[in-house]
Amino acid sequence: MKTLIYGVTVITANAAFDVIPNGAVAFENGVITYVGPTPDEKARAAYDEVLDGRGGVVLPGLINTHCHAAMALLRGYADDLPLQAWLEEKMWPLEARFTAEHVRWGSLLAIAEMLKTGTTTFVDMYDHMDEVARNVEETASAPSCAAASSACAPARSRWPSWKRPKPSLAPGAERRTGASPR
Repeated sequence: MKTLIYGVTVITANAAFDVIPNGAVAFENGVITYVGPTPDEKARAAYDEVLDGRGGVVLPGLINTHCHAAMALLRGYADDLPLQAWLEEKMWPLEARFTAEHVRWGSLLAIAEMLKTGTTTFVDMYDHMDEVARNVEETASAPSCAAASSACAPARSRWPSWKRPKPSLAPGAERRTGASPR
């Protein structure tokens, strides 16, 4: 199917970063075939689907270079605390209770938000990355994901003991961080 979106402001990613007012973008089978000024009405008739995008903007997809997608479930939780207190007293104890199922649903929420806001690629780093990968794979038109896996978890076990999540506050922290409860 050949599709044309016309009447938009096109922000390009070419070498000059051209901006095309009253521009158009055409694509066929997921491949961009035209970027330029809006074609005349006769030329638009050659497309199977023609979308009037007047007032809209077309730009390259956004790239989120650092996220913990599953944490979408925790948005707003105790966010009025200073960073260290927020991490040690609230986030780490709660995250230690996170299961693969939490990561699955949290990352699915984040993927839906990213799709809605134009994010086409994200780099995620968290636990249970297989769940994130499954969501990306199963979600139609999902953003691409580069996974850093649990790269931080082994490093946490080398932190001074006063910085580690306390097992008495965070059951399961030993499993997540490699820290010993002793």
